[in-house]
Amino acid sequence: MKTHWKKLQNPDYLGSWDFQPQEIKLLTIKEVKKVDVYDPQTRKKEPCSACFWIEDTKPMILNTTNAKTISAIMKSNFIEDWIGGKIGIRLENVKAFGDYVDAVRVFDLPELTPNHPKWNGAAKSIKSGQVTIDQVKKRFIISPENETLLCKK
Repeated sequence: MKTHWKKLQNPDYLGSWDFQPQEIKLLTIKEVKKVDVYDPQTRKKEPCSACFWIEDTKPMILNTTNAKTISAIMKSNFIEDWIGGKIGIRLENVKAFGDYVDAVRVFDLPELTPNHPKWNGAAKSIKSGQVTIDQVKKRFIISPENETLLCKK
């Protein structure tokens, strides 16, 4: 595997260099807190908000865009209410500073329930062996009860 040049700048926090093309990470919020992060431009540590995960993934520095998105997904402006919440993270090509760059962006994952239009297709695909439950769980939030139902069909 090759090393992205940006990986050398701040390897302690999640960045665009940590994603393969089209990769989506499904993560569960463990905590959100202030951290001091070294800024290579100013050569000083700067206070930042960071999101830490239950999964074995590097923390992510929270910019305003991602914090607002998490707030909307969790239906709360209070970080204590975000704990245990599941979100998706992917790369999006955005215009910033007069150029297009890959940015790590948060998005809401739909919940897969028996009433969801994709339920029957997911059940058939799992039963036929076309996909695994783990692959489905990368695209949807699935409760343990619904996972059991989905795998029985």
